[in-house]
Amino acid sequence: MRYQKLIGMGAPFVAAILAVALLLNACGDSSTQAVDPDNEIPADVMQIAQKHSMPFAPVEGGISKFIPSNTIYDPPYTNYALYAVTLLWGDLTNSSTLPVLYDWSGNVSINGVSTIDVVYEIDFEPGEDSVLAVNASSMAAWVSQAGDLDGLSFLIYLDSDITYITAPWLSVNTEQIDLELQFWELDDFARIYHVNNMQALVVVARRIWTNECPAGTMLGEWIRDDISGQSGNMSGVWYESNNDPAGLYVGTFEMSNSGAGSFEGSVSGYVTDEVIYLFNGKWFFDDPRLCPLCGTGHGKFQGVFYDMNSNVAGVMRGEFGYAADVNDNHLPMQGTWRQFCPKVGMEGAAQ
Repeated sequence: MRYQKLIGMGAPFVAAILAVALLLNACGDSSTQAVDPDNEIPADVMQIAQKHSMPFAPVEGGISKFIPSNTIYDPPYTNYALYAVTLLWGDLTNSSTLPVLYDWSGNVSINGVSTIDVVYEIDFEPGEDSVLAVNASSMAAWVSQAGDLDGLSFLIYLDSDITYITAPWLSVNTEQIDLELQFWELDDFARIYHVNNMQALVVVARRIWTNECPAGTMLGEWIRDDISGQSGNMSGVWYESNNDPAGLYVGTFEMSNSGAGSFEGSVSGYVTDEVIYLFNGKWFFDDPRLCPLCGTGHGKFQGVFYDMNSNVAGVMRGEFGYAADVNDNHLPMQGTWRQFCPKVGMEGAAQ
């Protein structure tokens, strides 16, 4: 969220303006009904939504652009329907001369076996907007005070092997508007929902067909700089699904002062040193053994890899540890990768 500063105005005048803004904001909080969902989405707003929609969204600025959710879930790749959903909210026209802050805090949830993974925070301001930690994989929550435009982009995994008594739906609940969307709608979806003459919610979604997508494994080492495991490097072999080596990967990892683990690196050719992919993501320790030397002995990672044009190509995940000796900083590392496919039909034939 960004908004214009009030410059060159006296304190009483500013106070009066803020009082009016708060009154308008209070009125804006009462709307929970979608209005005119079929209105055309402004072209510049649609461009922002597409820019941040997975897959094939450019990863601008590398790891600083990939801002993960607070909790890492471990969704499977098989037997799950995969959707990319992007939400944008606020003053989508940027036409307001007086910035009025609306509370767009809310959550998304699914009444089915599912995982919602936050991929992008769109125009979130530190200290004002944030993704919240939740205890359910089928929910994501956030706080957002929007004057112009904020948003989030998700990857959603829905278990398609279950016969549901009630068809699952995606619930979007905010302080301004509530929606319930059926998953069959989300195969190819773009709608705008107006709250008033300034504020609106945009939903852009698509199904990512994963049948017969290229996939494989990665096998190597997660090497700690020291026993604390706060930083280090990784390296190994990038294998195709038939176990043929397709490349070599190298990277670095670190943990911030707040305890957020991040990693980045690249995949090069197995024979040549030509870079094929770049990657980045998040990681955490999950070692259950309660001792100072054991706590950094095992963990998990999850991320995305993208081509040299900064287009997201696929997802990667895995684990590292345990070493035979707790003092050994070379931890075994293994994982899987899956490339996103172009849209295909239900039978798996490319369209």
